[in-house]
Amino acid sequence: MESAFGRLRGEDITMTFFTKVVLQTILLFTLWMLLSGTTNAYHIVLGIICSLIITLLNVGRHGSSSQMFPLVQVLLYLPWLFLRIILSSLKITKTTLTPTPPIAPTLFTYKFNLKDHRAIALLGNSITLTPGTITVEVSSTELIIHTLNMDMTTDVTSGLMEQKIARAFGEDRNS
Repeated sequence: MESAFGRLRGEDITMTFFTKVVLQTILLFTLWMLLSGTTNAYHIVLGIICSLIITLLNVGRHGSSSQMFPLVQVLLYLPWLFLRIILSSLKITKTTLTPTPPIAPTLFTYKFNLKDHRAIALLGNSITLTPGTITVEVSSTELIIHTLNMDMTTDVTSGLMEQKIARAFGEDRNS
């Protein structure tokens, strides 16, 4: 009985492989159902199979840090990102409707200080999701980014996007 109370307080909680697989599969399947919006048998079975395969491929992987994924902090970052996507979409619209659009395709390198590979992936994906920019290549210290116009990269080149992601992952951007 003592260990049951210890587990309730968060001490010595370890999940078995089976428990991890079941929980992650249920989580992925729930996401599948929410995003698909389809409840016929084919999609339900396909969702279960895909969720299970993805879970089995990833359940044993560990991140670059021993910390849990900062879900709440990343969710707080998303509204800012969505606003940037909308603003960038408006810039692209204005650019394409201009009789002589100021398009100057450029590849440039952006060096970052993020350490967590999940934060680096979020940075690269955030850049790619923002219209007018795409992450072409990622290394452990820099990104190669393609842009239609350097004016569209202000959030990246100023370091603002990296700073917000670093904050979400608890990293000091200047370290």
